[in-house]
Amino acid sequence: MFRNLLHEISGIDMYKIFSLVVFTAFFLLITIWLFSAKKEYIDEMSKKPLE
Repeated sequence: MFRNLLHEISGIDMYKIFSLVVFTAFFLLITIWLFSAKKEYIDEMSKKPLE
């Protein structure tokens, strides 16, 4: 039922592409931030729950 409903909507493929682009961009931004963050900041944040 839902599969047929989604096939009847024109332009629904753009939502699939948009969601893939948003997910990929978010993943890349987090990865870039992770590798560019200072080690001191990562160490400080890793100790926060224990303090």
